[in-house]
Amino acid sequence: MIEEGKDENEYIQHGETSMEVVKQEKQDEADKEDIKTGSYRRESTMVAACKDSGAENIIIPDGFPKQLDTRVLPYTIKIWKDKVTARYIGAGNHSEDHGSVRTDLHVPMAESVYYFEVCIKNAGKKGNIAIGFSTAEFDLSKQVGTHARSWGYRCDNGQKYACGSKVTLMDKSTHTPLKANDVIGCGFNAHTMSIFYTRNGCFIENALQELRGGMLLYPTISLHSPDEVSLRKGGGGR
Repeated sequence: MIEEGKDENEYIQHGETSMEVVKQEKQDEADKEDIKTGSYRRESTMVAACKDSGAENIIIPDGFPKQLDTRVLPYTIKIWKDKVTARYIGAGNHSEDHGSVRTDLHVPMAESVYYFEVCIKNAGKKGNIAIGFSTAEFDLSKQVGTHARSWGYRCDNGQKYACGSKVTLMDKSTHTPLKANDVIGCGFNAHTMSIFYTRNGCFIENALQELRGGMLLYPTISLHSPDEVSLRKGGGGR
């Protein structure tokens, strides 16, 4: 949790690393068959588990992303010492004035489904927060999805992006603005080679994006307006 007026010394210093070793049980073979037929049963189970457990109780197995990468950061982003909370400190004066941060590790390639969540602690002045995946080559000064080697969902207007291409997800008249304590989720299904998104535990309609195999994907968060804070709630593969 982030408290207003937190001391500047609470920010992480570049280069610090730490790991927590925890266990994660594997999903049974029946659910794997559901995914192969296009069902979201297994994904729904993962979404429900994250929603019910709370940030401190999410179980993340060894070898999975556990925290944000403090080694490579744009100047517009600072990370708290908990290593899961990021804050935008740039001016946010123009549409390209973004800052992105990715996790310390990529998602293991052997995983058939992976899912993570971000809890919005402060939506900032614009609420222009994006969530998605990127490769190590993605430019962290850009918004995830709007440039090469990244796929993302923009929370303020409900649009998805894939390597620079924009596709409207839904009727904007039905899209509600981002607010504090909203939980945005993102995951991928290796069997269908697609990315899916959630908001407050519910799947976002028509939000699927196609992927190609063989890529090392990092969960990625993009921020844009001053005082915008996002907490990575947790994640896990099954």
